[in-house]
Amino acid sequence: MSIKKNLDIIVYEKIKDSLIAGEYMPGQKLSFNELVERYGVSRTPIVQAVKLLDKERILTIGVNGRVGVPQYNEKEIRDTCQTRFFLEREAVKSICMSKSSSQFPQMRKAILDCDRYYKQDNYVKSCSSDLLFHRIMVDAADNSCLSDIYKMVQGRFLVSSYVIMTARIRKQNVAIVEHEALINALENFDEEKVLEILDKHVSNVGDQIIAIYKEMDLVY
Repeated sequence: MSIKKNLDIIVYEKIKDSLIAGEYMPGQKLSFNELVERYGVSRTPIVQAVKLLDKERILTIGVNGRVGVPQYNEKEIRDTCQTRFFLEREAVKSICMSKSSSQFPQMRKAILDCDRYYKQDNYVKSCSSDLLFHRIMVDAADNSCLSDIYKMVQGRFLVSSYVIMTARIRKQNVAIVEHEALINALENFDEEKVLEILDKHVSNVGDQIIAIYKEMDLVY
């Protein structure tokens, strides 16, 4: 039986997709009225969706109720990438230590979806599946505190990275291959191999993002 999504969640996902597609830029100011008109729904689901996005640091709500896309400085971008790496390392170490996880099938499905959408030139859905893969991996550690923190860090990473990177720059096909290697090592609970692959997968990403920001004159 299929479960209908709450309208708040549908709008939340649509706004997030718009960010991944590069339709909004870091530092851009928005208004609830603009969002109501763009997504064709009433103000209530827009407000609820924006609150969810604010909680994950994907959008911000100012004291005057003005909505905006965060714009992070160079140190904040590096801090986000470093923290993301730290949290993912802790998650995979926990999984390997427990030698148990029921999340592996969901991770494999996310990889397959990411690859399928990539081959269909659907950049937004491919990137969404990429993000989902990493979130499921962290959730597989079965540590609710770690997962809650990771949601905020991944939100900051989404804004710092996906919003300004094209499919070509991201080399999504390379990420898919590395995801496959990562899940293979995880299923064998080979901690050394997992950490080696993870380090390769996310190393230097901060430098890559900063370089693009500087080209676009976005870093302040």
